[in-house]
Formats: sequence, structure tokens, C-alpha cells
Amino acid sequence: MDMLFDWWFATSPRLRQLCWAFWLLMLVTLIFLSSTHQEESDALIRLRASHHQQWAALYRLVDTTPFSEEKTLPFSPLDFQLSGAQLVSWRPSA
Repeated sequence: MDMLFDWWFATSPRLRQLCWAFWLLMLVTLIFLSSTHQEESDALIRLRASHHQQWAALYRLVDTTPFSEEKTLPFSPLDFQLSGAQLVSWRPSA
């Protein structure tokens, strides 16, 4: 660790200033990119909220006829009998 400090203080002041300027430029660039990323993220959140409202409005437009269990008839293979045909065997899968 001391070697790093020895190298830093052994360099010329001009090189140290260039290093500080480079790292400061990198830090400012990262802060700028982070702020633009935050703006894009906020715009995406607003877009998602808008889409959610549109989908909610579309779901309200869908016809909501209640499903009635009483109206449905249970399955029977005998319903598929044709005239002149006879059911010989039936093996349900369940």
C-alpha cells in the first residue's frame, strides 16, 4: 500500500493534475449518464401507468356474461350416436 502512495507523490505535479482531471471527468460523466437514465426510467414508469389505464378501460368494454353451470350438459358419448351406428365400446381417459 505504501508503494502506491510513494508512486503518487513521486510523480510530477502535472501528471497528478492530469490524473485528477481524468478521474473527475469520469465521475461527471457517470453522474450525467445516471441522471439521464433516471429520466428514462421515470418516462417508462409513466408509460406503463398509461398502458395499465388503457387495459383497464378495455377490460370494462368486454361483455361479461356470467357462466352458468346449470345450462351446460354433462358429456355423454351417446350424444354422438348416428343413425345406423352403434357404440361398441368407450374407454374414458380419466
